[in-house]
Amino acid sequence: MRRMKGRVFWSLLLAGILLALPLTVWAQASEDSAAVLEGTYSEKISDKLGRGVENLFVGWLEIPYEIRKVSKEKNAWQGATVGFGKGIAYTVGRMATGVYEIVTFPYPQEPIFPLMDSWDW
Repeated sequence: MRRMKGRVFWSLLLAGILLALPLTVWAQASEDSAAVLEGTYSEKISDKLGRGVENLFVGWLEIPYEIRKVSKEKNAWQGATVGFGKGIAYTVGRMATGVYEIVTFPYPQEPIFPLMDSWDW
């Protein structure tokens, strides 16, 4: 039992580090979408892979973002209902795009979704 707890702890720690690492690298390299396709081939594909990982694992942030955005534009009730629905739809789209960008990262292209650091929080 004790051995199993140790394995679970180290597995969760490793997963946390692996998930957080691309986000920190991506935050340092905040670029606009026009600059993404500049640079060497390895830079282009690493940018696309980083976008894909970001979209896949942080796409759920679309939900609170859309709730807040609609609440500011309309009212709290519409934010809770319409914003939540839009957030779910954008979450599915962003996460599907993340899977697509991870699978096709050897073929560089411009981002499909705007970068998350460009959101107006």
